[in-house]
Amino acid sequence: MEKQRQVKILSIVALVIAIVGMSLGFAAFSTTLKITSSASVSPNSDDFKVVFSDSATSILGEGQTATLKGGNGGGKAENGIISSSKVSGLKGNFTNKGDMVDYLFYVHNVGEYDAYLKGVNIELVDGTGSTKVCRASTTDETKATDSLVQAACDDIHLYIMVGDYEYVVGDTNIVGHLLEKGTVQEVGIVIDYTGTSSLVDGPFDVTFGDLSLEFSTVDNELITFTIDDYVYQAVKGMTWEEWVNSEFNSRKFSIRSGTVFLEGEGYLFNHLLTSKIEGSAEIINDEQYVVATAPIG
Repeated sequence: MEKQRQVKILSIVALVIAIVGMSLGFAAFSTTLKITSSASVSPNSDDFKVVFSDSATSILGEGQTATLKGGNGGGKAENGIISSSKVSGLKGNFTNKGDMVDYLFYVHNVGEYDAYLKGVNIELVDGTGSTKVCRASTTDETKATDSLVQAACDDIHLYIMVGDYEYVVGDTNIVGHLLEKGTVQEVGIVIDYTGTSSLVDGPFDVTFGDLSLEFSTVDNELITFTIDDYVYQAVKGMTWEEWVNSEFNSRKFSIRSGTVFLEGEGYLFNHLLTSKIEGSAEIINDEQYVVATAPIG
């Protein structure tokens, strides 16, 4: 009897030990069972591809070029050259005010990503500090008077349309312009001669810097801020000088002596009214700014 009792006790102890061992084993297993979710993605830049073409239905092959004919609107358009990445040789010959020439071509998104137009960039004319340069075309007795040339230069304008929107040349803060993958949009460039300056007494040439359309897989991001309780928007990363010269400036803000100034009211300050806002400073999201004539203290 005693022996049977001892066997039962040993069996219960063994069972308890087994259960404890299983529990410890399970607990140990559960604490070391860990799932780490991680991935390294290296997109191929070749999959992001936006190209020019003279056709709405086909694209130019690698290294292939085509003649781009211009439309004459009083002025005479010379033929340009278009490749998948460049348009060159756009030129108009003008005689009278109101003359214009225009060129139409297409931008195709043939890549694997949607593309956002972020900017219409223009470079400086080689050897100059300007994006537009006007010079007399001749050196003989027909040479145009330079003062008249420079006055008329202000009356030569370059416009660009991408899709349904006209953009200011040099605008690098475009938001919301989508070119979906597999789609195409028309691009139009117009050069015209309008204005009130006197007619020039000889032929002259106008040269613009190279234009480029900047596309990205990521759209420009908008931020908001206030000035005297008025809410404004800007593109993330924008400086005040860029903002002043953009369409976001709905009032008469300008840069005066390197700082932001509102005509007729005063300078722009931080919300503590302790320092003026420099034109080179980046606009801060959700910041509160104040217009005043002088700082505190």
